Amino acid sequence: MGEELKALVDLDPGFEAERPAELYGFIKFQEGARERLQRAKRFGVRMAAGSDMAFIWPGKTRGQASLRMFEAYRLSGLAPLEIIRMATVNASELLGWEDRVGTIEAGKYADFVAMDGDPLQDLGELQRVTFVMKSGAVVDLRDRGKVLHEASKTRG
Repeated sequence: MGEELKALVDLDPGFEAERPAELYGFIKFQEGARERLQRAKRFGVRMAAGSDMAFIWPGKTRGQASLRMFEAYRLSGLAPLEIIRMATVNASELLGWEDRVGTIEAGKYADFVAMDGDPLQDLGELQRVTFVMKSGAVVDLRDRGKVLHEASKTRG
C-alpha cells in the first residue's frame, strides 16, 4: 500500500482489520480516482463533491465519510480550496440550487460551519467544527444537534 493510501487508512486505524474487502475496494477506487480527477481537471470539468458514498465507512456518518473522501481528493492532487468549492458552490450550481445554497448570501438558507483553524491550510480542520448553523438556527454541538437559537428570519 502506498504512503498516500496508508495516510487514509491511518485516519481510522480499525478499518483495515475490520473490513479488509472494503479497504481493498477503496484502494482500487482511489488508484483509479487519482487519474480520473486529474484528467477531469485538465479538461476543465466542473466537479462536485457530495455524500453519496461508493462504500460505507464503518461507524461513520455520511458527513464523516465525506471528510475521508475530501482527504482522498487532496491526496489525488486537488487543493483544499478546490475541494471546498466542489462541496459548496459547485455542487449547488450543478444541482440547480444556486439560488438556495452553496454560498452565504441574503435570501439563501443559512447553512454553514466554522472552525478555529483554516481549512485552506489544513483540510483536517473540517473535522474540528466548532459552530454549526442550519437554516438560520444555531445548532448545539454538545447535544447532538439540538437547536440553540432560531434566527429571527429564515428562508421561507
